[in-house]
Amino acid sequence: MGDVLRVSLIQTDIVWEDKRANLGKYAAILSHITEDCDLVVFPEMFTTGFSMRAEDLAECIDGETITEVKKWSRNYNVAIAGSFIARAGNV
Repeated sequence: MGDVLRVSLIQTDIVWEDKRANLGKYAAILSHITEDCDLVVFPEMFTTGFSMRAEDLAECIDGETITEVKKWSRNYNVAIAGSFIARAGNV
C-alpha cells in the first residue's frame, strides 16, 4: 500500500535533563513499534525537557542525539521527527 503513511506518535514522561536515560528509553520504544511504521514523532525536547540550562545541555548537530536518531532511522528504516536543544554552529 504505497499510498498509506503509517505514523507513530510517542508521548512519554522523560528523565529530566538526562539525555542518555531518555535516548535509552526511546530506543527501547522504537524496538517495539517500527515494523509497521513509516514515521515516528517524538515530543519536543525529548532528550532533556524544556530546561532553563539550555546552554549546558545544548549539543552540536553531529552530537549524541542526532547520531542516535540517524542510527535508529537506518536500523529501523523509519523517518524520525523530534526536537532537542541545538547549539548554533559547532561551538
